[in-house]
Amino acid sequence: MRRRLLRTFIAVALFAVVVLGVPLALIGRQTVRNDALRNADREADAVGFAVQDFLQRGVPVPASVVAPFVDRGRYVEITDRAGHTTSYGTPRTDEDVVAAITLADGSRIVVHLPDSVRDRRELVVVLVVAGLAFTSVALAAVLGALLARRLSRPLDELATTSRRLGDGDFTARARPTGLEEVDQVGAALNGGAERIGALVAAEREFSANASHQLRTPLTAVRLRLEEIIDIGPEPAAAEARLAMQQADRLDATITELLKLARPESTLPTAAIDVSALLGDHVAAWRHLCAARGRAFEADLVVPCNALATTGGTLQVVQTLIENALEHGTGTISLRAKPAKDAALVTVSDEGRGLDAVTASRIFERHVSSKQGAGVGLALARTLAEADGGRLDLVSTRPTTFQLRAPAPSTVADLC
Repeated sequence: MRRRLLRTFIAVALFAVVVLGVPLALIGRQTVRNDALRNADREADAVGFAVQDFLQRGVPVPASVVAPFVDRGRYVEITDRAGHTTSYGTPRTDEDVVAAITLADGSRIVVHLPDSVRDRRELVVVLVVAGLAFTSVALAAVLGALLARRLSRPLDELATTSRRLGDGDFTARARPTGLEEVDQVGAALNGGAERIGALVAAEREFSANASHQLRTPLTAVRLRLEEIIDIGPEPAAAEARLAMQQADRLDATITELLKLARPESTLPTAAIDVSALLGDHVAAWRHLCAARGRAFEADLVVPCNALATTGGTLQVVQTLIENALEHGTGTISLRAKPAKDAALVTVSDEGRGLDAVTASRIFERHVSSKQGAGVGLALARTLAEADGGRLDLVSTRPTTFQLRAPAPSTVADLC
């Protein structure tokens, strides 16, 4: 904005210089020429006054009488009443300033003045006008810079306040600037910050309370499952162990959600082997799919290291598998492999895929291809981004989701 304002001021100044300066230079030049002609007329009168006595008596004009004029670079031609012309000085070949007068007895005097003096004065006039033009443009640039800074500073402060709000600092407020339009925007921004801050605080409080309330019955369920594992028959104990894994996953999910609700949440700093982590849960996922009459395949390349959290990664993959069970058909495939700058985890099925409208909004809340809440994929993407990764729909036929978790070396380079 500052550059645009500065360019505008300079353009206006240049326009004023062209509109006013050029005519002023032409007028000054014409004034100098008129002054030169008047000077030539005065010198012709002076020569006539000096030689008129000699011309009236019909005697030649002595060179000494005209010498003071010739010595100043003038060229004088005197034609008496008989038509005889006598010249004094050196004739010039350039364009002189010429003045001629006729005396009472019919004699004619022509004086040639060198145009160097006139040219010097014209040059002075042009230089003065050019200097004024340059000074005007320079002053316009200085004033434009000052005004641009004065006008853009409040907007820069608004941008800074907006960035702080975007980073989660809801205490940021825009200060009054004295510019009515900017202050109106600042007031609207402050009002929005207060409302958003209140909403975020309420959501964080709800998340904390909900997490606390969920842990109590979850702990009771875990105790019951532990009793079944210890004293129940083996088939029941095996099912209880699988249920215990799901309870552990639910506990990890609650922990991750609670971390997302905290303002001090930070990116993970420890690397995990994504393939090894997912491999520990392949049996449970295969059992879950088999219960729905679906096949499950896993291709996990070890090692596959990434900077991510175990709870967040497991929750994202679990959501993708549940999404494939609910909305897809055929075999569900889970693959994990290292890439140049990330660990790639893909989940796909053999369903008919998604239409273009649903695919473009698949990660929005309350968007689902079937009846449902439509928040699972939105939450999964939020968890992925909270770990510094990215969850994308990379194919619609078949439906394939890809989780990119940053590799440890990539994050180290960024740091």
